[in-house]
Amino acid sequence: MIEKESILYNYAHDTFVNIIIGRPLEDFDRFVSEWNRLGGAEMTAEANQWHAERGGGRK
Repeated sequence: MIEKESILYNYAHDTFVNIIIGRPLEDFDRFVSEWNRLGGAEMTAEANQWHAERGGGRK
């Protein structure tokens, strides 16, 4: 997760800024596919596993 965090963060930031300044909203769909391919899906799975191991947010 740490290895890919900065790459994914920068990619998300650039995409969101571009959409805000006028790129088509459909660019978000391409962003999601590319983000997952670049390691976002793996990072999400790791975060979900960590959260589940901590009790899933239950106190």
